[in-house]
Amino acid sequence: MLGRFRSYYLREHELTPYRRTMMKSLSQSLSQRLAFVEAERQAKLLADAEIRTLQAQMHPHFLFNVLNTVKSFIRTKPEEARTVVTQLAKFLRTTMAVTREKMIPLREELDLVLSYLNLTKARLGEQLHFETEIDEQALDCPIPPFTIQPLVENAVVHGVSGLSRQGIVKLTVKREGSEVRIEVSDNGKGMAEAWPRMQLPDVSEETHSGVALNNVEQRLAYHYGSQQSLHVVSEAGQGTTISFRIKG
Repeated sequence: MLGRFRSYYLREHELTPYRRTMMKSLSQSLSQRLAFVEAERQAKLLADAEIRTLQAQMHPHFLFNVLNTVKSFIRTKPEEARTVVTQLAKFLRTTMAVTREKMIPLREELDLVLSYLNLTKARLGEQLHFETEIDEQALDCPIPPFTIQPLVENAVVHGVSGLSRQGIVKLTVKREGSEVRIEVSDNGKGMAEAWPRMQLPDVSEETHSGVALNNVEQRLAYHYGSQQSLHVVSEAGQGTTISFRIKG
């Protein structure tokens, strides 16, 4: 059985009750330690697998939309088509690089976010407006990869997509003492139910980013030990704000 040690004594006659008790306690302590280490290893494997799962879910529909955008630009806007392809290559290269890391500097996660938004804005045009308020003192802070990008994508896909008015997504990164507060807000559709009891949408299309909220929540809890890492404020028809804090 995993996590169990058995102890043996070479000379049975020397195994006094005191030594027997001591050896039993030592075996139990080692068994518990081994079980704890194995649990930590499994948790890390799960966190890494979740990143890869999120990445695999993201690419098919996202790439389909980007390639359709490039297709529509080729004849009428060849320079813009070339720019989109270049941005897509950068996005995919960055994605593959950060997937291999447990933690990355916040500036690298922001590069991923901006690459995603540049590609999305090429498709949506003036329908999407993006604002940032970034505290440069926080840029070297370590953060798990794919933590902010799924929240921004969630704001685009589930928040402002399809609005009759211009959709606005804002990213705020601010150092507050020993922590860094990260906030993603939008002026979109809002959520009908409170997090975490909200009914997440079907993942049949580009809606996997709604499921990504659970993924981000779990990975933040794994790295920082919080049981409720994401703080969500939302009002139907008015928009959603999702924020969390990391150790800086």
